[in-house]
Amino acid sequence: MKSYSISAKVEDKEIESTPKNDDKSEEEINLEAELTSALDDHDDEKRKNKKLSKLRNANNEEVNILIEKFEESRKVVNELDEQLSLKVIENSKAELQYMPMFLFDYAFLLKSDGT
Repeated sequence: MKSYSISAKVEDKEIESTPKNDDKSEEEINLEAELTSALDDHDDEKRKNKKLSKLRNANNEEVNILIEKFEESRKVVNELDEQLSLKVIENSKAELQYMPMFLFDYAFLLKSDGT
């Protein structure tokens, strides 16, 4: 930044204004401003990446929970399927036990009809 020193002569009403040179040149000041801006951008990028990492971790946790729930549901479905299969087998065995009697009764009825 430039600062000015002002001197005035009251008698002549002459005002002198000259720029006062600081220790830093304009190039150094511009370079410092660019570096500060770059650091701010870098910090912003780090904050964004940190937020994205948190979101990604949260999503991964949710996915893992959904996978666990799916696996539990699949286990339950497999157990129910197995129980149903066993029940069907038991029912089939019971039906097969009565089948010979049914066939015998049916054959007897056919004979008694005269056919």
